[in-house]
Amino acid sequence: MRTSFSRRDFLRIGSLAAGSLALPSFVTPAQAASRLRRGVAPKSVIVIGAGLAGLTAAYELMQQGHDVTVLEAQTRPGGRVRTLRHPLADGLYGEVGAARIPDNHAWTLKYIEAFGLELAPFYPDAHEFTTTIRAANVPNAAGAQPSLSALDLALTPQEEAMGLGGLMEKAFGDIVHLVDERDPWPPETLKPLDQMTVKEYLQQQGFSPDVYEVFGLPPFEGASMLETLSVIGNGHGATVMSKIVGGNGQLPQAFAHRLAGHIRYGAAVVRIEQGDAGVEVVYTQQGQHHRLAADKLICAIPFTVLRHLDVHPHFSPSKHRVIHEMSYVSLSRITVQVSQRYWLEQGRNGFAHTDLPAEIWHPSHDHPGPRGLLQLYLLGPSSEYAASMTEDERARYATTHIEQVFPGLSGNIEGVFSQCWENDPWARGAVRLMRPGQVVDLYPHIATPEGHIHFAGEHTSTWFAWMNGAIESGMRAATEVNNA
Repeated sequence: MRTSFSRRDFLRIGSLAAGSLALPSFVTPAQAASRLRRGVAPKSVIVIGAGLAGLTAAYELMQQGHDVTVLEAQTRPGGRVRTLRHPLADGLYGEVGAARIPDNHAWTLKYIEAFGLELAPFYPDAHEFTTTIRAANVPNAAGAQPSLSALDLALTPQEEAMGLGGLMEKAFGDIVHLVDERDPWPPETLKPLDQMTVKEYLQQQGFSPDVYEVFGLPPFEGASMLETLSVIGNGHGATVMSKIVGGNGQLPQAFAHRLAGHIRYGAAVVRIEQGDAGVEVVYTQQGQHHRLAADKLICAIPFTVLRHLDVHPHFSPSKHRVIHEMSYVSLSRITVQVSQRYWLEQGRNGFAHTDLPAEIWHPSHDHPGPRGLLQLYLLGPSSEYAASMTEDERARYATTHIEQVFPGLSGNIEGVFSQCWENDPWARGAVRLMRPGQVVDLYPHIATPEGHIHFAGEHTSTWFAWMNGAIESGMRAATEVNNA
């Protein structure tokens, strides 16, 4: 997940980032690989879902000699990793799903290197970033923080003098490094944070109400403070944010290429049956029902989708409760193709944080040619609002907002394309974002196997809401199946 408080100046707060730069203390990719027992008897394994979690699990199991079949309901791999190319012009592309890769995401970086993919900076170094709050557009240079005095905010003189970096350090600096204590999760020191929202936490710490707004936290209004802190510690404290040259969709494509012949596309699972000896699934493909049996099954689809499948016998009460109660957040990405990058003439780089709340991105900043892309990135309530609209209404909503931040858009629009993940039948939401009390209550049951069925996906990982979590969970599930 890419949150609205991930502006460039936040990434450069060294004291806040220091704690989150360490690799997960309990397991690294190399350590995880060493936990795979070698030479075990081959098993037949069904993997449901060809997102990064399912692809990682299938790839690692195939490497160990297991007979793996991946069932993917869509006609492409990647799940919520999707690079938009068609119908964009001039070879332009933009991410409508997972976009940013923090430099502390060892799992993602491991496979990027293994598959020979290239990284580039997500953000440009030239021109100014923009912060827009209450109709005030405040520019700030790369690496600098927006002036709080230029914003119409009710802050105390002390808060204003601290600046954004100082406020963030005061709010999160003493606790964000505790996110690295992942075994067990959550650690005792952080459990109290699961009983409150972010706004309640900031109030408890004595901050003025407008600090919540300047941090860009309204998308997390109903979320657990512990979940929000985890998102910050898991990636937004990184020093560098990158993207894959040519599009992040190349990562799942690289997995899929190596799994050629093992993935059945357009195969929508409708029923899972489990017996003493193994599992069977019923899936539809081209209007026909098919059955497939295996020793083990890895379920790598979101719980928002799994809760609509027929499972027999039913999962245990604790697992059933997790599947049906886990909260997901809405996320939308609206991409606008423009005939020219007019904002550069204004000295601005096309990246902005706004109080819609939203972010605006210029993903084509390093792409040649006059045409470009601007993307409106919505999370939480603003995304839910956009998802309820028609396509035309959504386009007007997005372009009107971008125009307010970067005047001149209307005369340059060539096309508008949107992705609302809660409207996607194979996602039904963006990523896990649990409400107060749910982390402590539900997390112990999320990844626990149920007989021959194992679970993977970003929602099962402490690195949730990132590609890193999906990949890490796939490796964990593969190890469970291999070693069983």
